[in-house]
Amino acid sequence: MGPALWKTEPVFQVIEARALTPGTSAQKAEIIGLTRALILSTGRKVNIWTDSKYAFGVVHIHGALWRERGLLSSQGTAIKHQEEVVALLDAVHKPEQVAVMHVRGHQKEDGKIFRGNRLVDAAAREAARQVWTQMALIPTRTNPANPYLQQPPRYSREDEKLAALLKANKNATGWYVTNTGQVVVPSWIMKAILVAEHNKSHWGAEALVKFLKSEIVSNRMLSLAKRVNAMCSVCLKNNPVVRKQIQLGRLQVGPEPGDYWQVDFSELPKAQGYKYLLVY
Repeated sequence: MGPALWKTEPVFQVIEARALTPGTSAQKAEIIGLTRALILSTGRKVNIWTDSKYAFGVVHIHGALWRERGLLSSQGTAIKHQEEVVALLDAVHKPEQVAVMHVRGHQKEDGKIFRGNRLVDAAAREAARQVWTQMALIPTRTNPANPYLQQPPRYSREDEKLAALLKANKNATGWYVTNTGQVVVPSWIMKAILVAEHNKSHWGAEALVKFLKSEIVSNRMLSLAKRVNAMCSVCLKNNPVVRKQIQLGRLQVGPEPGDYWQVDFSELPKAQGYKYLLVY
C-alpha cells in the first residue's frame, strides 16, 4: 500500500509517492495519505480530493466526535489507528485555507479530478511494488556451556561412550567436540545449563533441547529437560496439565537426587503441644 499526492497546476504532477510498511491496512494508508497532503500544503490555500470515504469521514464527521470522547467509539471501545487519526486532525490546521472533498474512485470519466485520481492510483500501486527493506540487529549467540569450558571437564563412563559414538575429539582444555562443533557436556553440567536456559524463555522440553543441540550435546538431554520443566514454578502456575493419578503403594524414582520426595508422619505421645512427627 502506498499513498500518492498530486497537483494540477501547471500540469498533473505527482509530488510524493512512497511505500508504507508491510501489513499497513487500506484505511490506515488512506489516513496517512491525506495527512501528508495537508502537511505539504502548510500555509497555502488548497483543495484536496480523496476517494477514501473513511478518511473524508474522519475529517468532517467522526474525528471531532472521537476526540471529544477520548478516542473512543460509540460503543466505548478504543478506535483503530489512534495515532494516525490524531495526526490527521492536527494536520487539518496546517494550510491557510483548505477544502477536503470526496471523489468517486476508479472512474473512467475524463474530468480533471478523475484523471488526477487515476494518476494517483497508478503512482500508489507503483510505490507499493517497491522492495521493502528493514535493518535489524541480530544478537550474537554464544555457547551456553561457555562458563564451564575454561576448566577441564569430569566425564563419566556414559559421557565417554557418547563421545566415542559421536566420534568427538578432545580440544586443548580436554572437552570433547564433535565434527559439527557440538561440545559434549557432562550430565551434571547439562542440568545446570538447562535450568539457566529454561528460565530465560520457559520453552517446552523438546523446543529447549532442539535449541541447544546445535551447540551442545549430552546424555539424557530430553529427560533432564522434562524434569526441569516439571520443577519450574512459573510453568506449573501458567501451564496446568492433567497428569495421571499416582499409583498408591509405588515409590517414584527419578534420574537425579531430589527429583521425588516422600512425606510420612508418625504419631508420638503428646509432649509440649506436639503429637505428630513429619518424616521426609
